[in-house]
Amino acid sequence: TKVFNYCENGAGKNLKDDTIVWADRKINGSMFHVTNTEFGILYGTTGSAVLGDIETENDFLNRGRDIFKNTINIELFSKQRHDITFMFEVVDNTNDPHVVYDEDGLYLLAARSINGWMLPRSDLELFAAKNNHGRTNKLKLPEYKVITFGELCKEVSLCVHEGFMVSDAQGYVCK
Repeated sequence: TKVFNYCENGAGKNLKDDTIVWADRKINGSMFHVTNTEFGILYGTTGSAVLGDIETENDFLNRGRDIFKNTINIELFSKQRHDITFMFEVVDNTNDPHVVYDEDGLYLLAARSINGWMLPRSDLELFAAKNNHGRTNKLKLPEYKVITFGELCKEVSLCVHEGFMVSDAQGYVCK
C-alpha cells in the first residue's frame, strides 16, 4: 500500500484543521508483508517474495521470515482468509543499524483484502491478543491516537521519531 507524504501528489490536502484523524506512530524498521494462500504462506518485502521455507539470497527476507515465525502463532495465522495481506514493520537493531528509535520485534501495521478494504484496528488488536497468548515473543502494534489534524500538525513539529501514518474514516491519507 503506497501512502504519500503530506501534500505529495495531493495526499492529505483535503484534511482541515478540525478533521478527526487516527495517527499511528510510524515504526522505524523495514516493511514486511505476509499472505496466507491456498499454497502456503507467502512472505514478501518491497520487490521480493518467497513461498514457504525456501531459502533466498535476500538476507532481509530470510530474517523477516524468521522473526515472523518466532513471533506469530503459525497455526492461528494459517486459519486467516486467503484474500488478506498482513503488513508488518520488522525492527532488527542488530542486523539493521539504521533503526534507532524502536524496540526489536514485529509490528502489525495493517491488513488489507484483495478488494482493497482495510481491517479495522479492533480486528488487528484482537489478532495480536490471540496470537500473543502464552508466547514469549509478542506481536506489537504501533501506538496510536485519535486527534484533530490541526493538533497533530503542531505535534509533528516537535516529533523526535519517524512521524505518523494519518488516516481518516476512509483509510490512510498521508504520512
